[in-house]
Amino acid sequence: MPKPAPAIWDAIERHWLLGSCSVEGLAHRYGVAQSTIRSHARVKKWAERGARRGDTELILRAQTDDLWRELNEASARLRAGGMPETPTEARDRLALIRLWQQSIAALRSFEISAQKTAKQPSPTQSVLFTKADADAVVRRLERLVARAENS
Repeated sequence: MPKPAPAIWDAIERHWLLGSCSVEGLAHRYGVAQSTIRSHARVKKWAERGARRGDTELILRAQTDDLWRELNEASARLRAGGMPETPTEARDRLALIRLWQQSIAALRSFEISAQKTAKQPSPTQSVLFTKADADAVVRRLERLVARAENS
């Protein structure tokens, strides 16, 4: 099994700190063994699982991780021209895409307000992604919505 990229470990750590997913769920989602996740958490001295439950910034960052992963998988499936979706699958995907759009809007609002209130930018107030990145995501989401609505 290939060694996960640092970005994958960052995403796993965010979900670990939020306690939003079981270790088994994280292992399945990111393709990393449960024992490897626990070992990594111990070696890297991560805080206790769920220690930052309710942390708005961390929740938004975790949602962004999920968004990018799902967008990449959805794009790959659409490019591959795989099996057509059932109407139920298309409706579920459309609901998920709309949820992502709301998350991106919330994340952008959070980042903008953090920038306006910050006197000196700190690492925790750094921009997660630029407006151009957010606009690119919104355009991809709009294309996915259009495809889902036409299904």
